[in-house]
Amino acid sequence: VAHLRTENATLSWAVDADRHLVQELGEERKRLLGQIGDLERAELGAKSAQESAQAELEAERRKQRERSIGHEGALEVLRERAENADRSWTTAQAAVTRSEMRDAQLEADCIEELRQSAFEVDAQQQRVQELEARLDAEEHSAASAQHSSAQLIVLSRDLAELRTH
Repeated sequence: VAHLRTENATLSWAVDADRHLVQELGEERKRLLGQIGDLERAELGAKSAQESAQAELEAERRKQRERSIGHEGALEVLRERAENADRSWTTAQAAVTRSEMRDAQLEADCIEELRQSAFEVDAQQQRVQELEARLDAEEHSAASAQHSSAQLIVLSRDLAELRTH
């Protein structure tokens, strides 16, 4: 019985450790959500800078057209600059989109892992409670020493298997 109580305490410790793991995963999720927030703020800053750059680019285009009437070569250079800026913006936008997709996948993975961990903890707790209840019932109904010993051995084995998982 003392051995079973020790095993019960060990199992309780394992359950507490699993709870702690779930708590750590929750903290990790919060940290990841904070990182997602940081990335979103960075994206807003990039969008603002892009809009500002786009506005400056448009102002520069108008100014150059007014100055370079008849200067087709200079106008062609400015068009190339605008195209490069547009390509850079497209590349940056694609990078932001990929980053958002990775963040969403990370969040989904974290949520799924939390769900699985919680389910496993609940299942293990339920199994422990069932085995403890059966063990208590066997201990109290020790009318048949041979039957009781066999049942205690089976329950002890089940508890040991549960602890290894």
